[in-house]
Amino acid sequence: MTSGIANGERKSFRRFLYEQGRQPNTIESYVAEVEKFSGRGTFSSREDILSHKQWLLDQGRKAATINKFLNAMTAYNDFLMAQGKLDRRWIYWSDRIKVAQGSHQVDVLTEEEFRRVRQVLPSLSYRNQSLIHLLLYAGLRASELVELRLWQIDWIGRSIEVHGKGDKVREVPLREDTLRCIRQYVEEDRKKHRQAVESPYVFLSQRGERLTRGGLSDVLRALDTNVGRHLYPHLFRHTFATRLTQKHVDITVISRLLGHHSIEQTNRYYIQTSKEEKQQAVEQL
Repeated sequence: MTSGIANGERKSFRRFLYEQGRQPNTIESYVAEVEKFSGRGTFSSREDILSHKQWLLDQGRKAATINKFLNAMTAYNDFLMAQGKLDRRWIYWSDRIKVAQGSHQVDVLTEEEFRRVRQVLPSLSYRNQSLIHLLLYAGLRASELVELRLWQIDWIGRSIEVHGKGDKVREVPLREDTLRCIRQYVEEDRKKHRQAVESPYVFLSQRGERLTRGGLSDVLRALDTNVGRHLYPHLFRHTFATRLTQKHVDITVISRLLGHHSIEQTNRYYIQTSKEEKQQAVEQL
């Protein structure tokens, strides 16, 4: 299919990752991984990926290094599918190297950062308040949030019907203040757009078009200074799940709220996961 990543494609790949809400460091890491792989051979079949994985294993590379390569190539695979250059995904979740539960470390908001986010919320527009509420208190993925349609909101039942990965549908209950923010946005600010009547999407851009992942990332990036760190959509999802874990919510409930394909996937990331938790655990000895 291809033996390298051209300059134009590199730029498009970066943009694709940005619109998915990836962190700048992740974007650069994925591009670097694809370029390293491209320097060794072609990406023309699943066997190419498995062959390189075996080469990394033979070189004695750590599981984290191999999984980073697979994650980067999965993103590149998705990019090529979006470009119409591939018609299927060649990399499966089962290709990753299994790591003991609790060995993963996810990035989450600290208690102080969480407090700062809450503190800045009242100063934001109803739209931006609603976006952050759904990230922080409903754990939505960036794609699920920008694709949310008006009919998916159950105003009476105080919940939303979320369409996630693999066309999986789940019901996510909403806090009263979250629903109130969304209602204020839909009934007031959103109606100011001429396209509001015709658009099925809940969240619109300043031009009245559907908000993109890039637009969502821009909303969060504007708050970096206030919170004191780089903000990105998945950070809020990790924080949502981790805080539920800390409050001893049953792991089955957390898994269903997140829309994970299995409880094992939830366990992998949210059992003793954050750096702060691990440090506190060691200091108790």
